[in-house]
Amino acid sequence: MFLFSDESLQLHRYLKSRLHFRFKKIFLASPFYEPSYLTEKHPFGRFIFRAKDDCTDINIVVKEMDDTTLPVFEKLQKSGINCFFYPRLHTKLYVFETDSSLHSKYARTDSTAILGSANMTSRGWHLDSGPSNEELCIRLEGKQVGVALRYANTLMRKSTPFDIARRRPANRIKVRAKEA
Repeated sequence: MFLFSDESLQLHRYLKSRLHFRFKKIFLASPFYEPSYLTEKHPFGRFIFRAKDDCTDINIVVKEMDDTTLPVFEKLQKSGINCFFYPRLHTKLYVFETDSSLHSKYARTDSTAILGSANMTSRGWHLDSGPSNEELCIRLEGKQVGVALRYANTLMRKSTPFDIARRRPANRIKVRAKEA
């Protein structure tokens, strides 16, 4: 199923619908991100922290962090959310793996992955009011979610974990991509 970010706001509605379920795993990869989306001040951030409280395995891969976003990632990491940095990242992949034992047998809570052009920003996801970009994503289901999770694991292996990245100046995180 295609998800568009145009005036019908299909991507926006689909992402908001995920906020009400419980998950086994959540994986978010986006080179560009809205730091507020990863804080408890934003509804999506509250969802992430609530999911972690429910023992969800959460991994986030972004292109880079700097001194202004360091506190955001410190809070995520202290909460048990794994953060990674990959300077060559261009992928926009969001995986929500459900655990059917956590939901009513009548609820449609299939695992899903969203792959496409939308960055994790207000213009990409359009979770906030304001202008949005023209984005196109596809929703993957079934066995395709497993393929997406395997790719997610590959991205994490190629990335620098937060504990190592925090000890480097932000510009060294960017230089690593040129060396690779």
